[in-house]
Formats: sequence, structure tokens, C-alpha cells
Amino acid sequence: MWQYLRRRSKSIKKLLVLDLDETLVHSDPDRHDYRSVKHINFETYRFKIDNIYFTSQVRPYIFDFLTNVSRYYDIAIFTSSKQCYADTILDAIDPENKWFTERYYYHNCTVLGDDGPAIKDLDILNRKLEHVVLVDDNITVYQEHIPNLIQIQEWTGHNQYDMELLDLSLILETVAFSKDVRKELNKSFY
Repeated sequence: MWQYLRRRSKSIKKLLVLDLDETLVHSDPDRHDYRSVKHINFETYRFKIDNIYFTSQVRPYIFDFLTNVSRYYDIAIFTSSKQCYADTILDAIDPENKWFTERYYYHNCTVLGDDGPAIKDLDILNRKLEHVVLVDDNITVYQEHIPNLIQIQEWTGHNQYDMELLDLSLILETVAFSKDVRKELNKSFY
């Protein structure tokens, strides 16, 4: 019985699809010694992938944001980054797997041409589009799904006072109760 209720409650929630880089985190290859200490007032992760050290900073208020929106949404990550890189960051942010229910990566994107952009195609989500909200700093990756999109300001790790995720949280609370998120987003943004 409990499993049925849990499955059913998940199916009632809308799906929030979040981008990773410049939306939730900013990463740079470490230009310094991996063990060096940087004076940063918010959460920083350092890791090594394919013999390259990275420093990743999470956007301010990310944990408050994820806690709040997870009450109303299933949360998916859709990144145009490689899986080994994205999983390393996501596992650091969410070590107990309590927020991110689905993960999509570069290999899930449709790449246009040899060096073309990686398009994030929502057909792989297996959800009705009226129940899917997208948040990304780059609108070109969702060419076919602009009505589902909330464009967030790109975050490059410098503004520790950034409030975008807190503001976004308020918008997403309202949208979560609409029959068709595209209509609600159209009223708010277009």
C-alpha cells in the first residue's frame, strides 16, 4: 500500500527540469594547487575527473531552493555536460539522493551537426509538457519548448549575494498548482 501511495504522489507532482552549469553551479578547472584554500563564503567542492582538478561553487541559496521546490515538484537535472562530471557534482550536492529524481546528460541531447549546439529534447522525459517547467540560463537549448522555460540569469560564481534561486522559488510555488504550466508562465513572462 505504501509503495502505491508513494508512486501516486510522485505522479501528481509536476516536473522541474533544472540545468546544472551556470544555473545551479559554476565550475572551473583548478588553476592552483588542488589543496589550496580559496576564501569563498559559500559552498565549494573540489574534485578530479580524468586527471583534471575542478573547483565547483554552488549558487547561493541552492539548498533552501531545492528543499522548497521539492515539496511541489519532482526535480530532474538536464545538462549538456558529460555524465562523469555532472554526477560528481550532483552526488556532492545531494549525497542522499533526496532531491534529484532524474538525471539527463550530454548523451541524452540531440547534437546538431558536428560542432553544433546540444539541444535538450523533452521527448525523453515521458511526461506531459503541460506538467514540465524548465529552468536554464540558455534558452537556445530548448528551441522547441520555450513556453515551458523560465530563463534564469547566468551565474559565474562571483556574486555571493545572488538571489535568483530565492526569487525563482516563489514563482515555482505559484506555477506548481496550475493545470498547464505553460499558460501560467505565459501570463508571468510573455
